[in-house]
Amino acid sequence: MKQISKKRDVEKYINLAFKNYPAICTKCHSYQDLEVHHKDDNRNNNDIANLQILCHNCHLKIHGIRERESRVNSRTQKGNSKFAKGTRRRK
Repeated sequence: MKQISKKRDVEKYINLAFKNYPAICTKCHSYQDLEVHHKDDNRNNNDIANLQILCHNCHLKIHGIRERESRVNSRTQKGNSKFAKGTRRRK
């Protein structure tokens, strides 16, 4: 039962996004392989202002960039990064 309810929730925010926004990637203007992205990465926040239509490639790029930034920031905050603030990379 929980899987069916999750599927319906996904369908709702997808339908909401495509009802309110043109079916085009907001980054590269492609019309193919469109997906709905949550700007704040909170899948429970289905407010229309939080939804963005992206093609599959742009969606992957956004998440890839955020994941890398998150890993770098967490390492820097812990002081575990080889390139933490105040250090320089040697050539």
